[in-house]
Amino acid sequence: MLLNRLDRYLALEFLTKLLAVLAALAVVVFMADSLELMRRAAGRTGIDSLTVLSLALLKLPAMLEQVLPFVVLLAALITLHRLSRRQELTVLRAAGVSVWQFTAPLLLLALLIGTVRVFVLNPLAAHSLAVYEEKEARLFKTGRDVFRVGKDGIWLRQRDGEGYAILRADKANTTGQLEGILILRLSRDETLIERLDASTATLLPGMWRLEKLRLSRPGQTPIDLGTAALNTDVTPAQLQDSFAPPRTIASWDLPGMIRTLQDAGFAAKRHLVHWHSLLLTPLLLAAMVYIAAAAALQPPRRRVVMRLIVYGVGAGFTLFFVTDLVTALGMSGRLPVLLAVWFVPLAALMLAVSVLLWREDG
Repeated sequence: MLLNRLDRYLALEFLTKLLAVLAALAVVVFMADSLELMRRAAGRTGIDSLTVLSLALLKLPAMLEQVLPFVVLLAALITLHRLSRRQELTVLRAAGVSVWQFTAPLLLLALLIGTVRVFVLNPLAAHSLAVYEEKEARLFKTGRDVFRVGKDGIWLRQRDGEGYAILRADKANTTGQLEGILILRLSRDETLIERLDASTATLLPGMWRLEKLRLSRPGQTPIDLGTAALNTDVTPAQLQDSFAPPRTIASWDLPGMIRTLQDAGFAAKRHLVHWHSLLLTPLLLAAMVYIAAAAALQPPRRRVVMRLIVYGVGAGFTLFFVTDLVTALGMSGRLPVLLAVWFVPLAALMLAVSVLLWREDG
């Protein structure tokens, strides 16, 4: 019963500090985003202060999801340092409670928070961010996604001299060509002008090159044209960037999106790396708890305590920076996905545990 009561006490201390840090960071992030959006909205008509605040609020869950490891790190540092200053950790150690026992409630809570982030917070943040990006693109005229990939194929809507064109492809091959092409050219009043069927479409500067093309117009006999060109303002970079960003896709939808992209012939490294990054969240938060423990568990009378806490915060920021760097290398294909995502958090966790073992057992 005493151990259970102790676990509840330590977990409650950690949880209260975590909520306090999270609330403080939420206020800072919300104010910073609101100011930036107000700066961008200056001089634009139709964007009032209420709209700006609603946009900042939509973006807030995704931003808090990004800083969650720092929240756990700071909350664990504050909790353990306060317990040390009040001599509570000294009493626990004198009673025979090891560092692994009194950090266990913090570790379990961090693992629980990591799991909640993957299956609860991430879907909410992804939906909120998708709505934010759609509204931001509409209000600030930043452009919208040009491509959609679904189970029924690849879809593209682009501007045309006489209206617009809707392109549908069955899939993309390994060379980047689209296969099984259907193009509907429509006027501005959505009247069908012509239909184009082609075996492949290759994106070149300023145009699509269509192979084995058949042209059909209302009331006319279809014509086989062989090879032809269709003007476009779509660039190769847009094709890769216009897929739904991984952060706007809920965790439970990511595996399906990855399979859809791969079946369509597109690289899904960004989405695959993001999926593995989500899965390792509990491990990353556990590493943050042990980094905090290694930095904060020092006798309170020593002057190096604050210096060690600063080292702990610096180690957490370094871990975040290196993780982002290696993840970017994984997204670019320069590192294998598993190595890019899992190596740094695992190495940080093992290093923090090694430091604690050295301090605990000598």
